Amino acid sequence: DKSDRLIGYKLICSGGVDNISVDIGAVVREAVLHRCISVMLAHNHPGGHTEASDMDISTTIRIAQALQFIHVNLKDHIVICGDSYYSMAEHGKVV
Repeated sequence: DKSDRLIGYKLICSGGVDNISVDIGAVVREAVLHRCISVMLAHNHPGGHTEASDMDISTTIRIAQALQFIHVNLKDHIVICGDSYYSMAEHGKVV
């Protein structure tokens, strides 16, 4: 919401053990359907490391650009692994 409180969540896609293909259009569609002001993405790395891959970063940039086109802000993209996480916003990967 306008105060950056979580008002809902949606599973957009799921993948295999070592990769996933993200439908950027589905992310944008959900943002429009739910009248989002901002979006936060998250996914897991079951392989044991939390740091975002080059593919994670490039996909995040493409999603952020698509959301900007409809005036929705991408707040962060969190990579989760076990009890650890990697915030792309904290590491300057998301504006």
